[in-house]
Amino acid sequence: LLVMPVAMVGARRYRLSRTSWRGIRFSFRGRIRDFVQLFVVGNILSSITLGLYYPVYLTHRQKFMVQNAWFGSRKFDFDGRGRELVWPFARMILLFLPTLGLSWFWFSARRHRSFTDHTRFGAARFHSTIAGGALAWLQITNFLALVLTLGLAWPWTAARSVHFTNRNLTLLGDLDL
Repeated sequence: LLVMPVAMVGARRYRLSRTSWRGIRFSFRGRIRDFVQLFVVGNILSSITLGLYYPVYLTHRQKFMVQNAWFGSRKFDFDGRGRELVWPFARMILLFLPTLGLSWFWFSARRHRSFTDHTRFGAARFHSTIAGGALAWLQITNFLALVLTLGLAWPWTAARSVHFTNRNLTLLGDLDL
C-alpha cells in the first residue's frame, strides 16, 4: 500500500526530469508524502463504498500528477471533477458481465477523454478523441501480440499505443511559451 504511491511519484519525477522540448525541461514537484496520503485514503474510501468512490479517487490522483508537473517555470493545471465519472463508472459496472468485460474499454476511453479535456497549460487546453471501440481494438490486439511473441513485441506495442494516443490528441488555444 505504501510502495506503490512512492513508485508512482518516483516514476513521474524521473520521466519528466529526463524530458525536454525546445531546450526547456519538464519537472515534477509533488511531495511523496502528499501522494501517499491521497493514495491510502482513496483506496480505503473506494473499499468502504464498494468501489463507487473509485472514479473520484482516480480524478484526485490525476489532479495531483498534473498540477505538480511543470514545463520550465510554468505548471500544468487540471480542473476535472470526479463526480463526472461516477455514472459512467456505475454503467460500466452494471454492463461488465453482459458485455463480457468490454464495457471497461468504453469507460476507460471516457476517463481518458475527461482527464485530457480537463488538462491545461496556460491558455491552451488539451483535447482527446479516443473512442471505446478503437481503444478496445488497440489493447486486445496489443495483448494478443504480446502473448503470441512471448513478450518480444513489447517495444512495438508500446510505440503503437503512443502513436494511437498522439493521433487522438490535440491542443486547443494559444500556447504561450
